[in-house]
Amino acid sequence: MNAHATPKCDTRRATRWQGGERGGSERWCRGSRLVGAGRSREADAEELHARDAGGALPERDAAGGGLGSAQERAERRRRAAACRPRQLTSALRTRSEDCLRQDWSPEQVAARLQREGALEISPERIYQLVRAERRQGGRLYRHLRQGGRKRVRRVGRTAGRGLIPGRADIAERPAEAQAQARVGDREADTVIGGQRRGALVTLVDRFSKYLLVQPVSRRTAQLVGAAMTAMLAGSGAVTHTLTADNGKEFAARSSRGTGKHREVAQRLGAGFCFARPCHSWERGLNEHANGLPRQYFPQGTDLRRVDPARVREARDRLNRRPRKVPGGRTPEEVFPAERERVPRG
Repeated sequence: MNAHATPKCDTRRATRWQGGERGGSERWCRGSRLVGAGRSREADAEELHARDAGGALPERDAAGGGLGSAQERAERRRRAAACRPRQLTSALRTRSEDCLRQDWSPEQVAARLQREGALEISPERIYQLVRAERRQGGRLYRHLRQGGRKRVRRVGRTAGRGLIPGRADIAERPAEAQAQARVGDREADTVIGGQRRGALVTLVDRFSKYLLVQPVSRRTAQLVGAAMTAMLAGSGAVTHTLTADNGKEFAARSSRGTGKHREVAQRLGAGFCFARPCHSWERGLNEHANGLPRQYFPQGTDLRRVDPARVREARDRLNRRPRKVPGGRTPEEVFPAERERVPRG
């Protein structure tokens, strides 16, 4: 029987209503046992379920309520909660600090104190204890996972990097670029070398999947912008739009006070858009393309010392591979003139 269903009267055993009228709240049910006499539905359901199962009926108090009623369970929880310690005493503080010195996280400390019945405390209260101890010159914060560094969530209008002057959102990108309906709409990014030594600037065409790669010694806005201009403007390649993330190598201010991306866009005669922070899937093609050069330049490679000829060789190999999109053809086959315009020196 559903524990929340209202007990139904068993007319085979008894049909007499108490109180003299059918509208009365008391009635005889199931073997002439009084059900619904001022008690909760939970208590009635528990009793009827026990009777149907052939088990013992729950005991009743003087008021007629079952010991398993919701009211009594709530009262038991309230009494138990009142007995739990809530004050962080000096002994509990010492216990918490000892656990932290064993490199336990505040979540683990709070869970252990609760399991031991010593204290119900939130992990945030442990963090407050650590921060207060640090302000007094303590070193307890060094035992935390991140050394007490506060996490900065890079979302929102500024994304923790400052405002990008003249920023155009990816939503403003033309419909042709969004639909991958033409050659010349590219996504830009960088592949970082081991221990942040050097980088590869990558540009991938959304339509043909043709990949351009050039190494830079440092991942600065000036060097990255110069590499993008050399790969596109110098070769005469068609460029309608560029889409990048919000990294400083694309969005840093130039000497003229404008964004470096604006200078690149003006030299190329193209539009420059930025994906929303923490939305890497908006540039999914480039995120995938960044993994392709890793076959030739694994993680940990010092990209400052890589031979540009090796980079060009890897680029050509990648562009001669057939792709599932579009239709098993190679990027060079989809855009045959592209390779001829790529600088080879």
